[in-house]
Amino acid sequence: MKPSLLELAEEPGLWLPPEPSHDVVFADGYCVVSYGRSVWVHRIRLDGARVAAAVEEVRELLRARGLDEVSWWVGERSLPAPAAAFTAPPPPRGPPTGRRRVRHRGGSCGARAGSGRS
Repeated sequence: MKPSLLELAEEPGLWLPPEPSHDVVFADGYCVVSYGRSVWVHRIRLDGARVAAAVEEVRELLRARGLDEVSWWVGERSLPAPAAAFTAPPPPRGPPTGRRRVRHRGGSCGARAGSGRS
């Protein structure tokens, strides 16, 4: 199948050549593409009532793979519109972990000490 320019622009991850770090999950109304540690959601065609469930399914997939970032490629053929449906922040992760800022003689080094996930 020869993709159109619009398909290439809206879902580039689906047209990458096969390689070991490339994986595509075809779900109900969207596709999740992973390429190394990069993850994208393409070909979004969701009923408005299904958006929240799809977002949670993608979050579960990321957690299972030890990943925490994904890009939703919302284009002119994506459903539903507007894109704001996909930009809700994730739910809180739980109680604070007791982290503290670490300093060295030259000032803050940007690292944090403590246990737990950031």
